[in-house]
Amino acid sequence: EAFDLGFSKQSTQGVDQALAFLGYENYELIVLKESWSENLVRMLQPFLPVLMLLGIGALYTEIKAPGFGLPGIVGILCLGLVFFNQYLVGLAGHTELLLFLIGFLLLGVEVFVLPGFGVAGISGLVVIASGLVLSFQGFVIPDPSFPWEGQLLLRNLGVVIGSFMGALLISMVLVRFVLPRMSRLVKGPYLSATLAASHADSTQ
Repeated sequence: EAFDLGFSKQSTQGVDQALAFLGYENYELIVLKESWSENLVRMLQPFLPVLMLLGIGALYTEIKAPGFGLPGIVGILCLGLVFFNQYLVGLAGHTELLLFLIGFLLLGVEVFVLPGFGVAGISGLVVIASGLVLSFQGFVIPDPSFPWEGQLLLRNLGVVIGSFMGALLISMVLVRFVLPRMSRLVKGPYLSATLAASHADSTQ
């Protein structure tokens, strides 16, 4: 139909016929196929905001809990998958990797050295957020001559900040309401002695 209407020069049955019509001879046809890394990127791309949400929420839960356990491992794995995905795409490089390492080091200081949740923890989350934003784009500062870069930066900031806020909100709900109820499902060991029958000269 395109040929009949004059929108194309010729209708062919395949690439070989098209190249023959254009006069190409003695050529080597190279067909590009997706690699395993590109397939992995395509599979993970829709889940990146969810992975960020889970990763940040798990790290926040780890900071609020004593020691280092499952939430910390889950958080590192989820954010590592996000970074690795962007690295395979070619958007994340050494700068983003350095920001990730600095952020995790600051969180490690918050978990193992400093009690509570203070400057080191907040700084670690901010540095990790900066690394995430940069890993979603191929530039650091938007070029005014390319308006789409500014729009992309705003979109990336929205995705990362939204993931952070959602993760912190969900984690606070989990720490406040869900985890205390887990004691009803997970058994013991609990102290059997109570103060119900206590008196001044009690030896128990």
